[in-house]
Amino acid sequence: SEQEDEDGDGVGDACKDGEPALTDGDKDGVPDGFDNCPAEANAKQEDPDKDGVGSACDNCPDVPNPRQADSDND
Repeated sequence: SEQEDEDGDGVGDACKDGEPALTDGDKDGVPDGFDNCPAEANAKQEDPDKDGVGSACDNCPDVPNPRQADSDND
């Protein structure tokens, strides 16, 4: 019998035991536990400023800003 695979990653849901690192919420092929931007698809995991936040969701991708602070609300 076939297992369900809700996130389509090829690993059956029964084999995951709720392990968050194996889910891929944005369906970019990178498990959420390793994804530098788990809410936005970014398979290349680009992070030119090397702040640990992927360019796809970095509010200032050219300046290191790991907390994503935006004091001037721009």
